[in-house]
Amino acid sequence: MKRRGAVVVVLKALGVVVLLAAALILTGRFLVQPWPERAPGVVLEPARPILREADVTPDNAYYYLRQLAQTPATSRLDTTRFAACGVEAGTVTQLEAWVQSMKPARAVLRSAANCANGQVPSVESFATQMPYISPFLMAARAECVAAEQAAVAGRWDAAEESYRVALRTADQESHGGTVLNVLVNLAVSRIACDGLRRVALEQQPPREFLDHMGALLAELDAGQDSFAECIRYEYLCWQNSLPEFYNAPLEMFSLGDGQTRADGGWKRVLAKPLLWLAGSSPERTLEHMAAASSQMILIADAERFPRQRLMSVMPMLRPDGILQTVGYLTDDGVGRILVSLLLPAMDNSLERFFGQRAVLRGTRCVLAIRGYELARGRVPERLEELVPEWLAALPEDPFAVVPAPMRYVVADGEWKVYSLGVDGVDHRARYDGLSQSERAHHGDACDLVMGLNEPSRRCADYEKSLRQPAVGLSCPARN
Repeated sequence: MKRRGAVVVVLKALGVVVLLAAALILTGRFLVQPWPERAPGVVLEPARPILREADVTPDNAYYYLRQLAQTPATSRLDTTRFAACGVEAGTVTQLEAWVQSMKPARAVLRSAANCANGQVPSVESFATQMPYISPFLMAARAECVAAEQAAVAGRWDAAEESYRVALRTADQESHGGTVLNVLVNLAVSRIACDGLRRVALEQQPPREFLDHMGALLAELDAGQDSFAECIRYEYLCWQNSLPEFYNAPLEMFSLGDGQTRADGGWKRVLAKPLLWLAGSSPERTLEHMAAASSQMILIADAERFPRQRLMSVMPMLRPDGILQTVGYLTDDGVGRILVSLLLPAMDNSLERFFGQRAVLRGTRCVLAIRGYELARGRVPERLEELVPEWLAALPEDPFAVVPAPMRYVVADGEWKVYSLGVDGVDHRARYDGLSQSERAHHGDACDLVMGLNEPSRRCADYEKSLRQPAVGLSCPARN
C-alpha cells in the first residue's frame, strides 16, 4: 500500500510538472511574435532557370569562376603596406609584383567576362558553396590596380578593358546567386567605381574612355537583378539545405572533430525529443522560412530603397524574460534561431545593395562632369547641363523617398554629387557615408558623397585609420 501511495504521489507530481510546463509553453508562445503568413501571389521560385552541375559548360561564367578555387594565384605579399595611396618607398615595385602574381586568376576573370551566358548556377545547398570568394576578390582588385597603372601610363584602351573585366565578371557572379554572391559583386563594383572616379579626377582621360565607362555603368545598373531575386535564391538554398541541416549540422558546418561528425553530429546535440519540444521539423521550418521569405520579397522588390526594414517581418527576435524565451524556443525554435541569424544580415545587405546602386549612378555623373569640364574648361552649374550630350537622362537617387535625381552642389571651388543615404533626408553632403570613419560617427545622417576632392578625402581617412586602427579603413593604391 505504501508503494502504491508513493507511485500515486509521484504520478501526481509529474502531472503537475507537465501541466506547469504546458502552461509555461503556451504563455510563452502567446508572448512572442507569431510567424508571418505566406504572402499571397508572391513567387518564391527564381526568375532565371536553375543550373545544376551537369549544365555547366565552358560558356557559363561559373565554369570560369570556380576555377579560381584551384588557381595558385593567391598572393603572399603584404598588401597593407602599399595600400597607403602610393606614399611608401618601393610601392610601385610591390604593386607591379602583386599584379603580376595575379596573372592566372586575371586570365580566368577575362574569360568569364567574355561569356555569352552570364549566369552563375545556384548552389544546391549551403554545404556546396564554392570557396572562390577570396581569390576572386583579389584577382578583381588586381585587375583594377592594373587599370589604374594603364591609365597613368596613358594606355586608355587597356585601362578600359581592365575595368570592364572586373565590373562585368562581378555582375555575372551576382546573377543566380544568394546574398553571398551579391555581396561579392558589390565589393568588386565598389572597388572599380572608386578607381574610375579617381582616374577621371586625377588624370585627363579622353572622351571615348569616359563615354564607354559611363555606358557600361548604365548597362550594369539597368540589368541588375532586384534584391528580391537574391532572397528567392536564399530561400532555394534553405530549401535544399534544411534536411541536411537537421540530419548532420556538425558535418555540414565542419564543427567538432571527425569522430563527433561520424557519430551523427546533430543527433548528439539535439535528439528527437528535444526537436519535438522545440516544435521543429524540416517541413515546419521550411514552411516558416517560405512565409518569412515571401514577406521579405514584398519589401525588397522595389526600385528605391524601402522605408520598411526586413526585420519588420519578425521584429521580436530577441526574447525578453523567461516566458518569451520559452516561447521563442518552443514555437519552431530551430526556425526562429535561423531567422534571427538571417534577417539582420539581409537588412545590412539590402542597404549595401542600394548603396552600390547609388555609387554606380553617382560615378556616371562624376565621369560626365569630368568630361564636360575637360571639354569646356569649367564644371556645370547644374546637372541638367549634362543632358543629353553627356547623360541621356539624370540618374535617379535610389534613396530618395519620391523619385528624384542625384543631388549636385557647387560651392567654394568644390563640387559634389551625392545620394541622400539611408534616412532619405538631404543633409547637403555634410557627412560622407562612403567614408567609414564619418559613417561610424554620424550613422544615418550621412549622404553618399562623390566629387572633386574625393581622392584626398579617402586618403585622409586611411591615414586617420592608421592612428585609429579600430576604424579599419583601406585606401586603394595609386601612383
